[in-house]
Amino acid sequence: MKNISIKAIIATTAAIITLATPVIILAAPEKQQQKNSSDGQSFSQEDYRPGSHRGNILNMVLDKAPELPTQRGTLVIKAFYDRNGDHQLNHGEQELKGEITCSVDDINYQVPAFIPALKYNAHYRISCKGSRRFRPAVHKKNILIARHGEIISLTIPCMRN
Repeated sequence: MKNISIKAIIATTAAIITLATPVIILAAPEKQQQKNSSDGQSFSQEDYRPGSHRGNILNMVLDKAPELPTQRGTLVIKAFYDRNGDHQLNHGEQELKGEITCSVDDINYQVPAFIPALKYNAHYRISCKGSRRFRPAVHKKNILIARHGEIISLTIPCMRN
């Protein structure tokens, strides 16, 4: 049997404790005992802290949980033929499908477009191009995803070429 020194055992044990302690602390849910003053019964309630590290393996390994879809913004782009030139969608003005192309983050989208997963608190520049038949009255637009889960609807008036 090999002779192992006491110093090596202590160093190994200290390293294991140092590495395992954060994982144990993160994995252990905090409980709080509260007393109901009217009937003397007690109950346990788990403290809820948004963004707190719980026993989720992703939180322990990557130290960050994946974002929920509701934490990102969504952009919905529509286009219409603006017959009277007032830049407002009025009764009888038709929606255009496949006539306008808009670029968001260097990705082209055929309008109508549904663009999910836009980052929270980020600015996006939208530029639009027309077809042989129609051209957008507004060529460039800037938007900001200001709230988690925000849905921005952009309606683009278009003219005939």
